[in-house]
Amino acid sequence: MNTSDKPLQVLLVVCGGIAAYKAVLTLRELQKHGCDVRVAMTKAACEFVGPQTFAAISGHDVYTELFTHNSTIAHIELADWAEVSVVVPATANIMAKLAAGIADDLVSSTLLAVHTPVVIAPAMNVHMWQARSTQAHVNTLRSWGYYVVDPASGHLACGYNATGKLVDPVELAWYVMCIARCSSADLAGKTVVITAGPTREALDPIRFISNHATGKLGYMLARTACAQKARVVLISGPSVLPRPFVDSFISVVDGKQMYEATLEAAKSADVIICTAAVGDWRAETVATQKIKKPHGEFITHTQNSNPVSLDCADSTHTQNSSPVSLNCADSTHTQNSSPVSLNCADSTHTQNPKSYTLRLVENPDILQTVARLYPQKIVIGFAAETEDVEHNAAEKLKFKQCTCIIANDVSKAESTFGAQTDKITIVYPDHLIHHDTQELPEVARVILNEVKSLLHIQTSA
Repeated sequence: MNTSDKPLQVLLVVCGGIAAYKAVLTLRELQKHGCDVRVAMTKAACEFVGPQTFAAISGHDVYTELFTHNSTIAHIELADWAEVSVVVPATANIMAKLAAGIADDLVSSTLLAVHTPVVIAPAMNVHMWQARSTQAHVNTLRSWGYYVVDPASGHLACGYNATGKLVDPVELAWYVMCIARCSSADLAGKTVVITAGPTREALDPIRFISNHATGKLGYMLARTACAQKARVVLISGPSVLPRPFVDSFISVVDGKQMYEATLEAAKSADVIICTAAVGDWRAETVATQKIKKPHGEFITHTQNSNPVSLDCADSTHTQNSSPVSLNCADSTHTQNSSPVSLNCADSTHTQNPKSYTLRLVENPDILQTVARLYPQKIVIGFAAETEDVEHNAAEKLKFKQCTCIIANDVSKAESTFGAQTDKITIVYPDHLIHHDTQELPEVARVILNEVKSLLHIQTSA
């Protein structure tokens, strides 16, 4: 939600396309962020959705004509009122008019007079979108500072299964909010690589080891960096969040995939921000079929059962390290051959619970590897801690050798996985920067402001 006392004033411009009905959903999503939304429609848009629908939901009269509204200069009134405008759906016609400076109706005249950020969300037939004239107009508008969002791919009303769909209204509303908060182009010309979400380390075709990460902060950072005109590469583990509008979205599942994707993307990056909660361990062997109780391909039933505890035998982790020990059933284990014992007790056998042994090996360390490969680049890591937050983050910084660590206490409700807020501490080798609890969009701004300061220091050196 918008945390400002004054609602953000958003002008929603609706053009004539079948996706006009999604403009209603966009209106609703903007209102969820606390926005005050007014609507202007072309005549063609009124053929798809009636103005009364928008009037009822927005609580304002809808603007459709230059000369019939109560205002004598309606297009100037709207242009001066809007703090940000969003065109949904943007047709090939309205983009051509904007690129040519044509102002022959209320909508085109208003957009020509607008002097605040404008987000354009096209939706049309794939061939219309790919037409040389349309692409030329899109490039022109982008070069002038308009925020043009590429359409999505999928089933189109015309019957094609191709690019041309209006983007998700939920993500579009988020993007508009980020544009409104960060209308500067401070990261223009910079490539920012962001990792986000959890990873899943397979045990068999059905089961996996993972964690509670959602990707919310990483996705918010990606949105905000895009709003500041950075070229953004988002490498995401499994997440239910809508895909942000980034230059490159790379979907991965496990830690090794994220490692490979990050190292490749880091080659051309100026900034690498590792927010992803990457699994520290993976199964030494992944079963090709579902593991059955009590027998399995690499899980063996043992007679002893102890509570699960983490007891990493070797604290000097390397990429080729030996299997790690989790509550090893055999107390005579060594660092070179330490099986992992997980208490997989069967609740139906409470008198004599069963336990199973699972061998794990360490995943490659993404943050440490990138930091050591590219010491001249800005590499930021995250430390999700549950105790001794600052000390543990400082120790992690020493080991990883990255630029800084963003630390938070995930045992607290305001900064746990999936929360809408976070309370972070930025940890440097020689000082700490504390921040109070803030909503995630503001946390993303704080982090990117720190990135901009680091870039400034780097270029000034």
